Amino acid sequence: MQLSEPVQHPPAHDPRTGRVYVGAGPPSFAPVGSDDPDPFGGVVAFESTDGTVAWRSVTRAPVANPPFVHDGRVHLTTASNSYRDRPRVVAFDQGGTRQWERTDLFTPHFVAGRDGTVFAGDSTDAPRSSGRTLYALAPDGSIEWESEAGDAMGAQLVDGRLLYRAGVQAMAAYDPATGDRHWQREGRALRAPNEPPLVAGGHCFVTPPELDDEGAIIARSVATGAEQWRYDPPWTDNFVPTAVAALPTPADADYSIVCTEYGGTVFALDDTGSERWRFGMEATNNAGPIVGESVYVTDDTATLYALDPADGSERWRQSVPDLAAPIATADGPLVFESSEERSVLLSYGSDGAERWRFESDRFLHEPIVTGNRAYATARDGSVFAFDLS
Repeated sequence: MQLSEPVQHPPAHDPRTGRVYVGAGPPSFAPVGSDDPDPFGGVVAFESTDGTVAWRSVTRAPVANPPFVHDGRVHLTTASNSYRDRPRVVAFDQGGTRQWERTDLFTPHFVAGRDGTVFAGDSTDAPRSSGRTLYALAPDGSIEWESEAGDAMGAQLVDGRLLYRAGVQAMAAYDPATGDRHWQREGRALRAPNEPPLVAGGHCFVTPPELDDEGAIIARSVATGAEQWRYDPPWTDNFVPTAVAALPTPADADYSIVCTEYGGTVFALDDTGSERWRFGMEATNNAGPIVGESVYVTDDTATLYALDPADGSERWRQSVPDLAAPIATADGPLVFESSEERSVLLSYGSDGAERWRFESDRFLHEPIVTGNRAYATARDGSVFAFDLS
């Protein structure tokens, strides 16, 4: 499908209706002197089965973040650099009717939803761990509570807490009913930007609070923020962890996680921080692990590895495009790479055999995967659906 407007973000999928939502419009903050100082945007709802447009609506400014779907509503933040228009937060129902709109929030980023209430925090280009605001918005758009917070970088509702990534260097936990902050601790969350923090066995995982000392992984209690264990590897003096993901629960532990570090080592830890296995890639690593039937990781030689989650042994490897990153699907990984010159999407089976590839000269945003479909948008307004079965 082709929209007349450009698209700056990935789409969103509503499992309740099966629809795919795309927020459109040029970059929210166009260069000074742009020929289009007051650009408009919009949202389009597609039927996921055949791409039919279910409805569309125009917004006063370009959509500034990916759409956020909760409780049958799609929520958008719109913003531009025009002095004539303030940032707006808009909610539409599943039929495309505008439910509410606010202009008194500061470019919020939606991070979670529960029982009709959505949670959104201020999001800026200079993220910090304090001095921003976190909001709980009722189904009618009214503010249920607001609390001091850091920039919104991702969140998860778990064990009666709203676990919130406060900027780049802090983690906090709030009461989702009242907004009371139970705790906040310095330390970088071991997840990609805007991903929810990983929680396993009531623990979340961060680096130490010292900005110049990331040489460990700390498990903190989601309930109290207290340190539960610390992993400081004996096999290197230059340890920079990059990301973590959950592994299938082993028989002899409450949980197990797989971790990557910049030097190219992949390793698994149990619920006490003890190492279960370790695998060395051929080069350094900047991307985190993805867990499906195997653990999928890439290194800077453009190699994709599939590892056995139980013992870390190598099942297979494949050469992939430079800077490609894996995305987990029900049967093998989807590998994605995009640049200004070209975009590539590769589908592999669980045995490592290439099933299909898609190449384009368009800049694609990272696809989302739901069921046996992947959906992707491109900057030029193209919208794609890929069959993964």
